[in-house]
Amino acid sequence: MALSSTVPKWDENKFHDNISKSSMYNWRDTVMIITGGSKGIGAHIIRFGLEEGVKKVMNLDTDEKNGLALQYELNHRYGEKDKVKFINCDVTVEEHLIEEYQSILGDKDKNFIVINNADLLNDDLSDEQLDEEIDTAKNVLVTSNLTALELMRTDNNGKGGTIINIAPAAVLCTTPSTPENIATKHAIITLSIGLGNDEFFRKTGVRVLTVCCGARDAGYNVVSERESEPTRKLSTSMPPICHQCPRTAAQAIMEIYKHGSSGSIWVTKEGKPNEDITSIIKKSYRVYDLLRSSSVVSVSQLVLNMFEIRDKIFFVTGAAAGIGAAMVKAFLDEGAKHIAALDVDITKGRALEQELNTKYGENKVRFHKCDVTTNELDAVYDNVVNDFGYIDVVINCAGIMNDRPNVYLKEIDINVTALIKSSFKAFDLMRKDHGGRGGTIINISSIVGLFQAHLLPVYTATKSAVLQFSNCLG
Repeated sequence: MALSSTVPKWDENKFHDNISKSSMYNWRDTVMIITGGSKGIGAHIIRFGLEEGVKKVMNLDTDEKNGLALQYELNHRYGEKDKVKFINCDVTVEEHLIEEYQSILGDKDKNFIVINNADLLNDDLSDEQLDEEIDTAKNVLVTSNLTALELMRTDNNGKGGTIINIAPAAVLCTTPSTPENIATKHAIITLSIGLGNDEFFRKTGVRVLTVCCGARDAGYNVVSERESEPTRKLSTSMPPICHQCPRTAAQAIMEIYKHGSSGSIWVTKEGKPNEDITSIIKKSYRVYDLLRSSSVVSVSQLVLNMFEIRDKIFFVTGAAAGIGAAMVKAFLDEGAKHIAALDVDITKGRALEQELNTKYGENKVRFHKCDVTTNELDAVYDNVVNDFGYIDVVINCAGIMNDRPNVYLKEIDINVTALIKSSFKAFDLMRKDHGGRGGTIINISSIVGLFQAHLLPVYTATKSAVLQFSNCLG
């Protein structure tokens, strides 16, 4: 599911002019769709929503025990059989999420509010569990937003509505505790700005808000039955801005809904007024303006200036063409010992291998056909370590730019998921406290990670995630 028409041309002067014009929004007689609403912040939002006059609540979650208990309690309290409906839905499965949204949002006569609250926080970095964590973020971050937007938009026979994306306040901080979670949640900010820009809001009638809440006292809603140790670890490592109980966070979200302008970013704090930080976030993107007005050297030259190249073993993904191939050539010019060049393009990869081995000597470059989204990535890591005993430098350069409906999930898998997995694999191989030699990991993002490319909201979000992940891990 994707946007049915082209996003209007971006006019920075108009961005957020609806802040001063925002009208009062009312919860009364709306239908709330919430993911992860069985406990924590989500359950409090449901309770407060009903008190504010919400007509019906659809709670999409896998926590059947708490979800059914909440459904029974609230239906009994309000004397209506279907006031609150628990729907057992695994938001990590795209097909399930889209099917439920189409069933619920297909009623064009109702006023809907979609609240993306489901989250999985887990510090077990096995491939399977890392996939689950990122799949949750991926579907909540992209599939939920785009599907709801498509079904509610007024230019597609809908009545408009509101999408509220809930992120931890930790996205505003730098923490090494859970870098993959912080990265994916930080991408919510970038995506929401793109989907919520003022001109697009005028066209679709769908308001997009982001609320950054604290992470204390089960502030995270876990979509599995795992222990909450990661939550406690994150909570204890966070500054005071990130500490907030679920009840007050939910109260803050209720108020932000009433006044927030589309595309706005809010932070809630325990015992303090809600703060619209959109202007602060917007200023952070001014870095791009500075880059445009200054001379910028090539990526290869930046890397060359950072550390000694000679006699190093390199591992480069996305190496068959473009930036990746340019870096491979530059490293060999500087005396690199060996480069493992990974790519899915066999023709270009083999040609590069032959060209550079002819020029620099046999076995200087070895091409590995590798789809970084599969277990082929681990296999190549193992092969290189078996051949040389170690890797000095890993450069994660593989990436695509394609927000088309049938491609954007693959885009996230390559640009974010594979990069995170590769970084963790390299980190474990290199770390001295695990017997490694140390080393360097370089993650290639994009200039769009420094500004708001509204015509490519998903791609921009992935590159923003790369920046935040690298900042946390490093």
